[in-house]
Amino acid sequence: RRLAVAVKAARTSSASQIPGSQADMGSAVQQPESPGLIDRAVGAGEAALSTATGATTGLAGGVLNFIGVLGEELARRQSGEFLTPEASKRINEAFGAGQRAYTYQPRTEAGQDALGAVADAGAALTPLAGLTGELGMIAQAGRAARAAPAATTARAAAEGVARDVAGPGAAQAVSTAIDATSARAAALKETASLLPQRTAALVFGETEAAPTAGTKGSVGAAGTDLAAQRVATAESLGFTGDKALTTGQATREFGAQQFERETAKNASIGTPLRDRFSNQNAQLAAVLDSSIDNVGALAPDVREAGRTVVAEVADAAARSKREYRLKYQAADKAGELQAPVDLADVVRYMDEVSPEATTAPLIDTARKVALRLGIAKEGGAVEGPTWNQFVGERMGPYMKSEGGHVPAIKRIGEEWAAIKASQQPGGLASQPVTLKTAEQFRQAINRNIDAEPTNIRQGTIIKQLIDQATEGQGGDLYREARKARQRHAQLFEDNAIVSDLLAMRRGTADRRVALEDVFQRTILNGDRQSLGALRRTLDVSDQKAGFKPQTDGPGAQAWRELQGSTLRHLLEKATENVATDQAGAPIFSAAKLDRAIKSLEHGNKLDFVLGKQRAQMVRDLNEVAKVVQTAPPGSVNTSNTASAVMAAIAEAGLTGSVTGLPVPVLSTLKASAQFVKDVKLRRRVQASLAGVRAPT
Repeated sequence: RRLAVAVKAARTSSASQIPGSQADMGSAVQQPESPGLIDRAVGAGEAALSTATGATTGLAGGVLNFIGVLGEELARRQSGEFLTPEASKRINEAFGAGQRAYTYQPRTEAGQDALGAVADAGAALTPLAGLTGELGMIAQAGRAARAAPAATTARAAAEGVARDVAGPGAAQAVSTAIDATSARAAALKETASLLPQRTAALVFGETEAAPTAGTKGSVGAAGTDLAAQRVATAESLGFTGDKALTTGQATREFGAQQFERETAKNASIGTPLRDRFSNQNAQLAAVLDSSIDNVGALAPDVREAGRTVVAEVADAAARSKREYRLKYQAADKAGELQAPVDLADVVRYMDEVSPEATTAPLIDTARKVALRLGIAKEGGAVEGPTWNQFVGERMGPYMKSEGGHVPAIKRIGEEWAAIKASQQPGGLASQPVTLKTAEQFRQAINRNIDAEPTNIRQGTIIKQLIDQATEGQGGDLYREARKARQRHAQLFEDNAIVSDLLAMRRGTADRRVALEDVFQRTILNGDRQSLGALRRTLDVSDQKAGFKPQTDGPGAQAWRELQGSTLRHLLEKATENVATDQAGAPIFSAAKLDRAIKSLEHGNKLDFVLGKQRAQMVRDLNEVAKVVQTAPPGSVNTSNTASAVMAAIAEAGLTGSVTGLPVPVLSTLKASAQFVKDVKLRRRVQASLAGVRAPT
């Protein structure tokens, strides 16, 4: 301003002393005057000053204005005006206004001409896009007054004044300064003209999302975006609101997961992500925990659940036993158990397998019981006909059947030898018994069968031989009692799981299966067929007691306890880690849950135990756990986050060595960049937390 005042005064003083000047011409028409030496020097200086301030204070002013408006735009998120073209336009306008406010504007005609010439010569000296309009207007106004190439005139004027005032050295200094300013402005030109738009794009820009990797190309449900499917599955399990899947979790996209996992480590900006991960970890456990209650399990732990199951099986077995015993008593009173029975096949079999008694002790036990009940006697104790009696009984029929005397004698001899062999010392000979004795023998065999596979096999064979011998014997009451006894055997004796739950260790008061091991024996170690038999046992028990099977009654409750134990087992396996999250909860392990579920998938046990709907829920939870708790290899420990402003500046190499900006201006830019970086990070965090919409 002082320079302009001095120039004006010099013009007035010079004009009054020059012949033919406007002062002497009076009312004559004024003619355009050519700029003098001082005017040209001042004009060149103003042009250089405009260029220098545009590259320094103008740039800083634009950034500061940008930051202020950016804060206002961020506050518009709730009104829905955050990501609109108008928002980007307002930011660009604010950036340009800040540039113009802190860039020197020429006040003299020569300065305007010089700056216009600079703009017309090429916009290499234009430091920022926000000044383009003003320089264009100044250039248009100066074109009418220019008679020589303005850029050359301005430069020559500045160098000439410096030479006249301070000598050739000063002129060279002015020339060097103008060249340096031009070079720096040229380096700034490309990035400066795009800085506001590029920054706004980095902060506000949205790209069209491609289909999630793995999405099928077909139409309909099969073609639904895979990320949307994951979100829908998670939402069905309660992963909504502050527990919803993040964008990276839903898409499984490498960069998105890398950003979320690494940003979560940031002490301040990563807090929302850490909270989300913690809430999800808690929800994974909560789904299984609530499912235990939903199935109706009441036992607090696996031991009490085992107690409930064993108690119901024992009660059911006692009711069944009481039922068939009452029927046998009725048949006995009616005299139907006194019918004779031949157990010769049973006795013969026990003799044949006697050498196997070393591996199957039940054989010796059966022989002793048979001797005690009078079913058999040692070595020839059974009285039979003499040789003469035997020959007399069979000779006539055999002569006819065999076709002669000699063949008949041969056959009679063979039969006699077999009878005598069975009566040798050490062997067993069968004796006639009643149905009641046969039933007593069967019950004794059943009581002495233990968990040894060899004993189970031999006991099963002996019981089958007894049942064959008694089949069709006795009256109606006996047959009804026999059917009740067979049902009892099918439900409580022939099923290995049930028989193990009822059995006691020989010679002790300990259960063969401890209460805390009932779940292990039934669900984990039991096969699908044995579990089916157990379920039928519980259902029949409820039917006998007047309850609806699988709905109410103690049998249904016992099965619900096994279902609850299954879900509790999955929960314990998934949370047995010693590591905890920020809330102190155990880290839910997707890998351990997956292994536990797979161990129950053999033979389709998971569907059978939990039911198809609840089993599918468990599988869905397994998939959600993989999505929530795992990340692609390599997506952690390497952050790809960059500040919006510093990314744009760094692309053009706008450092202090290139721009020549003062340290305070660089500090301002760095602070601005950090602010924008934090804004961008927070916005991206919010976008990640917003996730992906589920299909409707």
